[in-house]
Amino acid sequence: MKYIAPAGKTVEFQDNRKTFADIASHWGKSYIDFVAERELFVGVSDLHFAPNAGMTRAMLATVIGRLYESSYGPLATSGAHVFTDADYDSWYGAYLDWAASSGIIQGVGGNRFDPDRQVTRQETAAMLYRFAQYIKADTSVAPEAMPDYSDASSIEAWARQAVLYGQQAGIFTGRGGNSFAPKETATRAEVAAILQRFIETIV
Repeated sequence: MKYIAPAGKTVEFQDNRKTFADIASHWGKSYIDFVAERELFVGVSDLHFAPNAGMTRAMLATVIGRLYESSYGPLATSGAHVFTDADYDSWYGAYLDWAASSGIIQGVGGNRFDPDRQVTRQETAAMLYRFAQYIKADTSVAPEAMPDYSDASSIEAWARQAVLYGQQAGIFTGRGGNSFAPKETATRAEVAAILQRFIETIV
């Protein structure tokens, strides 16, 4: 399985098809299959993906790091370990170190990252926007524009440009009633869908 990356670079993906018992009739099945086959996501067990479970901040940093590895090569980690509440010996440690030193993730104050807290949809937009900037994708949007969602006024100022970029690039879609639900938790299925669109559009 191949995917053509920037500058004609061809990235080889192993064909690692997964079968999760809890996604057979889920709206996100094709997206979950896409990211799981590329080992960007793993299940919560061998047979379960938990598509409706919330994505944590550590999980999101990890899948972004895996995407970078699969498309651009090994992570350049700093060893700075800037967050006092992160376990850098855990499964997410190297990804967190890389994402922090690369400016892709930000803490919550007091040198804390809150890795186990569920990530919001606007935080997800912000992290992927910074990642797009890191890989030098075109992230230009009209600075005065507002995202075209019914609840756009509830999107925090620091996330507004990221959400606008994601919407204009076709990476993000809203929830019911044309709402973005910026402060709601991003589910694992939603992030799988966002990641597939990001790969097909940006990477």
